[in-house]
Amino acid sequence: VHGLPLSLRLLRESHKVLLGHSRGKDKSPGEFRHSQNWIGPTGCSLREASYVPPNPDDMMEALNALELYLHVPDELDPLIRASLIHYQFETIHPFLDGNGRVGRLLILLFLMDQQMIDAPYVYISYFLKIHRTQYYEHLTSVRENGTYEAWVKLFLRAAGEAAQDAVESIEKLSALAAASRERILSGVRGTSARAKLEAFLSYLEGAPIIEIKRTASDLGWSFPTTSKYVKLFCEAGILKEVSGRSRGRVFAFEDYLAVLRKDMEPL
Repeated sequence: VHGLPLSLRLLRESHKVLLGHSRGKDKSPGEFRHSQNWIGPTGCSLREASYVPPNPDDMMEALNALELYLHVPDELDPLIRASLIHYQFETIHPFLDGNGRVGRLLILLFLMDQQMIDAPYVYISYFLKIHRTQYYEHLTSVRENGTYEAWVKLFLRAAGEAAQDAVESIEKLSALAAASRERILSGVRGTSARAKLEAFLSYLEGAPIIEIKRTASDLGWSFPTTSKYVKLFCEAGILKEVSGRSRGRVFAFEDYLAVLRKDMEPL
């Protein structure tokens, strides 16, 4: 999906990636639905549903209008527009499964498209997960009563808390990087050796889960050299073997991942 503009095609391709290797891979990954769906308790019938999205024909008309709105100039603040876009996408519910995941991804894609952020580091989904009951109630209230202002206020609160959380995570990662450098470079004096250690640590910050063969290829190092540095970092308590295999072992920068994974369970 890299390089695609913000569009319905990008949403389909993103959906294909998200569902292709996870729950929902039997729910037409990468395709808008061709049948009626509905929202409600597990196993409920259409008659018992709490919400019934548009039929496939009306759905495509609504999606085309949404795509147009993504690119039409508007005086509204991009965060307010993002709240309306997210509400509209979830109301259209264009996929058989994974609408929540794609809808939350759309928030980030839109804010990046509007140059509000330059990377997807604002995790609004955490707030929505904690306040899921309030979140669903607000979406329902907009559909039934047109209470857009209350929904926008909730969304802006979510964005504010997500931004604060992102700042705190960045500070934790910076402190961890500094502590890891001090630990691994302590007592090492050779310029070449220090450069190798720093290069390996920098690599881990971009790829905190590694396999030796792939890492060697990425760094342009030999397999034995890479193995030596993996061992050093394991002995320093920075890396941990997590696969339990004797061949093709996988290692993780667990402390770094702990910060990245904070509250990242799906809604």
